[in-house]
Order: sequence, then structure tokens, then C-alpha cells
Amino acid sequence: MKKLLLIIPLLLLLKTISAQVVNVESQRLQSDSLGWLGSAGADFAYTNNGNEAISAAANSQIEYKAKKDLYLILGDYSLFKGNGEDFVNTGFGHLRYNRKLGKVLRLEAFTQLQYNAITRINMRWLLGTGPRFKLLDKKWLKVYAATLYMYEYEEDGDEMNTILRDHRSSS
Repeated sequence: MKKLLLIIPLLLLLKTISAQVVNVESQRLQSDSLGWLGSAGADFAYTNNGNEAISAAANSQIEYKAKKDLYLILGDYSLFKGNGEDFVNTGFGHLRYNRKLGKVLRLEAFTQLQYNAITRINMRWLLGTGPRFKLLDKKWLKVYAATLYMYEYEEDGDEMNTILRDHRSSS
């Protein structure tokens, strides 16, 4: 019964928290070796059969791992345009640094720049830092927890050209 009483407020809290636009945690690379690891790709298509359509995409997922340092670079760009109208026009770049301070504790810092023309985000810039804790380290499962301070600056492309400046938590 006590567990249930703890879970209900947590579920209510999670319902009110809005998710981040980009889930960087799912983009982390898993490797035990040191050095460079990653992938990059690009795609382009053009069609004109009376209706013009352009599709372009590029992405990268690059990691450099040293004994105590880890650098993660993510990039993504997507465009789909038909007869001069944008259906998709979005991009982001993300840089994350992770410094191992002990067996359990890491210090993490990140910055991210993104835009999404369709949802009228002209520019969204994030800057953050904080501790990251390794809770479980098994061959078949690794569990981390972190609570990072994040500053968010966003310029919206709405009629009022809204500028948002927020202090947030990235957990």
C-alpha cells in the first residue's frame, strides 16, 4: 500500500511534465572501446512529374571516448517540400561532454541548437550541466540517473515573435 501511495503522485507529476523535443538518451552509443565510433548519412531525392517534390535528410551520431572523457556529437536535418510548400523542415545539433569523476559519479555538460519551421520554432538553444550517476553496471544492463540544470532560449515564429527564456531540469 505504501508503494502505491508513492507511485500515484509520481504518475500525476509525470502527466504534467512536458517531454523534451529531442531524446538524446536514446541516441547514446554503447561501446567498451576507446576512440572514435559513430555513423553519418545523407539522402536526397527530387521529382518533377508536373508536381515538384524535394526530399533531403542528413544525420550523424559520433562519439569519442577516452579513459575519463566522452564526447557525443549528434546532428539531424530533414526537409520535405512539395510544390513550394514545406511539409517537414527541421534540424538540430547537439554536443555533450561527460567527465568520469569516480566509479559512480560523472559530470555532464551539453548544448543544443535546433529549429522546426513547421511547429514555428525559429531557434531553440539549450545549455546545461549537472551530475550523472551510474546506478547499475552489468554486462546485460546499465542504469544511470541524472538531474541536469538546463537554460532554454527559444524564438518562436508566431505572429508575436515570442521569445522564451526558461530555466529547466533535464532528468
